[in-house]
Amino acid sequence: MVLAAVIALVTGTALAPDGMDRGFVISVDAVLAGALASYALLAGEQHRPARLPG
Repeated sequence: MVLAAVIALVTGTALAPDGMDRGFVISVDAVLAGALASYALLAGEQHRPARLPG
């Protein structure tokens, strides 16, 4: 998930339009990538049982 956040940031920066909107697009992309990375790091690894008993 953190790797997906990094890929999203790099892709958003590479595809940002030229001109006066470039900084805004990159900053929004950075905030969203940071939120995704934070979610991934805070969620941690969830262990699920292989099968239910019974």
